[in-house]
Amino acid sequence: MEADSNSNIKFRRVLLKLSGESLNGEQPSCFSMKAVSLLAESIRQVCLKKVQIAIVIGGGNIWRGRDALTYGIAQVSADMIGMTATFLNAMVFQAVLDQKGINSRILSPNPLEPIIEKHHWKKAVSYLENGEVVLFAGGTGCPLFSTDTASALRAVEIKADLILKATTVPYVYSDDPRKNCKAVRFDTVTYDEILTQNLKVIDETAAIICRAHNIPMQIFSVHEPGNLLKVLEGDLSIGTMVLAKPKS
Repeated sequence: MEADSNSNIKFRRVLLKLSGESLNGEQPSCFSMKAVSLLAESIRQVCLKKVQIAIVIGGGNIWRGRDALTYGIAQVSADMIGMTATFLNAMVFQAVLDQKGINSRILSPNPLEPIIEKHHWKKAVSYLENGEVVLFAGGTGCPLFSTDTASALRAVEIKADLILKATTVPYVYSDDPRKNCKAVRFDTVTYDEILTQNLKVIDETAAIICRAHNIPMQIFSVHEPGNLLKVLEGDLSIGTMVLAKPKS
């Protein structure tokens, strides 16, 4: 894959958080291969620009821990099942990346050798610097923590310039706009505002980590063709930018 060095890229190392639901394209099955292929194509375009990209994948298309609680399943068990679901998602995504000529590695705190390697931040950075996409599976490796928190932790470890969170609602609102037509849209917001106003776009632990380490986050829709590349070229009008501190 020949890289394009002539670009207007503003962020050179990023972490992309993909929900499990982004892989099923709102289909009743766990996976929509069309949706997965479109996501992988967006990653390919980014790799051509010499962007180092790591991805945290959720497991909600296969298993949602909070839904399992309604059936009396203990949260620790539900969370461990959810972390295992992310292994399958990462493997499917890696297979499609392979089809597109993109080299990738899957790392997890709970490895499944030889397919999924034991996570270590130095190993992840080495792979990124070698031009490979890194897929982080298995969340934090511990129950009770979301993949939002895993994304924040991994972003700190690899010293990411930006966290990209792909969502079904491509902006931050004061309330769920699907339920409240008067919900206010934010173009920029701070982690403090997310916490104090309980905006629920990311969990509290992730917000606190990102705030402490001054890592910005862009909330946007990755399903619109070209959006990922536009964000990395500095077009922050696509979605909502989350900042550690208010703009001066």
